[in-house]
Amino acid sequence: MTTRKTFVEFMARDGYSRKAAAYEFDNVLTVNGRFVLRSHYLTVSRIGAPVALNRVQRAAVYETLSNARNHAAFAAELDKAAGA
Repeated sequence: MTTRKTFVEFMARDGYSRKAAAYEFDNVLTVNGRFVLRSHYLTVSRIGAPVALNRVQRAAVYETLSNARNHAAFAAELDKAAGA
């Protein structure tokens, strides 16, 4: 499972719509395919985002991103080991 898909699923579990989670991942948390720093994410403009988030909520979203990245990396390692 990719980091994006994992993130969207984790956010849905936390009560966000999949559309809002996908928007956040594609338009705010990543730039040119790279993840932004936490400090940047907490202050970047989110005009046009489907959900308004304050900084406390953004910090929680960034933690969810970190968890999704770890989960996706671990799942990839398991898949790699199972294929070996």
